[in-house]
Amino acid sequence: MFSSLRLRLGVVALCASLGFAAASALGAEGTPGPASAAPRGADDNFGFPMGFDISKMDKGADPRQDFRRYANGRWLDVATLPGDSAQLDGIALLSRQIDKQVGKLLEDAAAASTTAPKGSPLQQVGDLYAAGMDVERLQSLGTTPLQPASRRSTDRRRLRRRSRGSRC
Repeated sequence: MFSSLRLRLGVVALCASLGFAAASALGAEGTPGPASAAPRGADDNFGFPMGFDISKMDKGADPRQDFRRYANGRWLDVATLPGDSAQLDGIALLSRQIDKQVGKLLEDAAAASTTAPKGSPLQQVGDLYAAGMDVERLQSLGTTPLQPASRRSTDRRRLRRRSRGSRC
């Protein structure tokens, strides 16, 4: 059985690969627009570049007394914890940014999949995403699509039980 972490990593890897496939099919560059085009918030690192940058520094702070304030003081002054998060760090911000980019790529792929050549990565990724997002259809189908696989699994278990019983 997969552990929770392995399952989450697998889902992240699947989403990333689908996103990269859609990006290559759409010809997307994968670079966000200028930071000034969007409101400053957690999704754009509060207007600062990701990673270390001298623009985040508070040069008025004494690095011997409070190096954290010296290195990140301006960022710390504007950074606020988003209401849906329990923590705020570089990894969380990067994860949010990647989730938004992959989501946009998948939505674009779903919109463009109807005109994409049949069998192309764009068509396949777009159709897969669109099918997974069609909640009304999924709810109407319920477990019907899984019933054949469930029957085969049940039949195999019965055969195994019978074969074990005949050995005794």
